Amino acid sequence: SNSIPDECDLVGNDCNSNSIPDECELNDQNGNGIPDDCECPDPVSYCSGSPNSVGAGSVIGSTGLPSISINNFTITATQAPPGMFGLFFYGASRANQPFGDGVRCVGGFVFRLSSPVVIDASGAVARHVDFTQYPANSGLGQITSGSVWDFQFWYRDGAGGPFGFNLSDGLEVTFCP
Repeated sequence: SNSIPDECDLVGNDCNSNSIPDECELNDQNGNGIPDDCECPDPVSYCSGSPNSVGAGSVIGSTGLPSISINNFTITATQAPPGMFGLFFYGASRANQPFGDGVRCVGGFVFRLSSPVVIDASGAVARHVDFTQYPANSGLGQITSGSVWDFQFWYRDGAGGPFGFNLSDGLEVTFCP
């Protein structure tokens, strides 16, 4: 009896905090179930990865949406040396500094995502960015709606150059509700 149809009464997600469940929003022009003002912009690659022992260099990417409420965002890297260890990290600014056998594309304070990962036989690796876990959920590394963070993958590459480690290119991500 509140003049809102029962199926649209607030019981689901409300990404833009306008008291209308996302599934009842009228501003969903592409029909993907996410209100247009809650859409996440596509991540943007930048900087240059350097050649490694298996080719042209590792390339960073992502799957899922950089949405805090959905929490299904995963950082990926490909074209890295199989069987080697690596880790994903992020920071609040871009950089372009020589580092090891590559270039550090992420600047400022950096935050490491969880423990190291092992690159699979195809040269690929992935790490879920869990917004409910440290460092993404609190402190200086907290990822919030509207924040912009830069990501990169660091990996061992003993056969790739004199320093024995390299980095992917960079990925700038704008996070949404």
